[in-house]
Amino acid sequence: MGRRSNSARAIAFGVAAGLAVVSKFSILVFLPATLGVAAVLWLACHGITPERFSALRRSLPTLGIAILAGAFLIWATYRFSFHGVPAPELFQGIADARAHNQQGHAAYLLGEVRQGGRWQFFPILLAFKTPLALPLVVALWAILPALRGRWRAVLLPLSFSIAVLGVGMASNINIGLRHILPIYIGIAILAGAALEQLTGPVPERRWAAPLLGFLMLWFGASSLLAHPDYLAYFNELAGGKPEEIAVDSDLEWGQDLKRVAARLRAANATSLALFTFIRVDEKEQGLPPLAKSMERERPPAGWTAIDITNWIKTFGRNPDSGLWFNRIPPTEKVGAGYYLWYFPPAPSLGDGR
Repeated sequence: MGRRSNSARAIAFGVAAGLAVVSKFSILVFLPATLGVAAVLWLACHGITPERFSALRRSLPTLGIAILAGAFLIWATYRFSFHGVPAPELFQGIADARAHNQQGHAAYLLGEVRQGGRWQFFPILLAFKTPLALPLVVALWAILPALRGRWRAVLLPLSFSIAVLGVGMASNINIGLRHILPIYIGIAILAGAALEQLTGPVPERRWAAPLLGFLMLWFGASSLLAHPDYLAYFNELAGGKPEEIAVDSDLEWGQDLKRVAARLRAANATSLALFTFIRVDEKEQGLPPLAKSMERERPPAGWTAIDITNWIKTFGRNPDSGLWFNRIPPTEKVGAGYYLWYFPPAPSLGDGR
């Protein structure tokens, strides 16, 4: 029974790992990093004994089952393609992702655009995009003496999140917290364990329970107030100008184009000068006909829309740049990151004015 149970768990783990690989190639780095950090912390706490080495050797066949299950699922996802190697598309995708990381990507952080990665990027984004109630729940572990004695319970989820953050900090692509989104798995487990222990038989819980209630209400309210702009969520530390911290997929990733289209339909717009970093099908998005080129030295008549990512990363919003949209404030803002300008047509010579 125990052997069958272990085999079933190995297959389940392999299938889960395979699904993760075909969803996002970064799991190929995250998985060994998290397992490695967890193993080091576990050995540091429990020590190395012959019995543990023996147990590790006995688990190798189970690990092999997990690897085979994951490999089979990955190959099946690519329809059992074969060209020199199974699933050649997988290896090509991995090579493309590696080349992208080596080349780097233009990234914006705290008012500065830089090619490539910075180790501070993800820690700073975590500080500004994580609901503050979540780390505060975890921080209570360090406050209550009765909980500090249970620190070993946090090692596994903590090691998971540390490893994911470490991989992200070494990355050369800094365009969104989404690239280390699995980090919240460990943080959520930590918060759940903290809640369970704080509501248990802890002497100091007379004040802990009301505090936890407040933090949970705060957590829920921050989510409700963000609706429907969850992608552009920043916590209270960001103030009213999150674009001063980060853009790209942390703020504006083309999600507001439908809102822009709705606003222009309401304004009976007949054309639009659009500057955005994504490819746009004007009919699919419901936009008016797009201008073939965009005036940069003087404002064109009619409507112009610029997304905040391009405005900051491409043009820098520098008023001395000679670009009209860096000198003239926008007419309005749509959603989290599109800005609209409207300039009425110049009067014709025949209208008597």
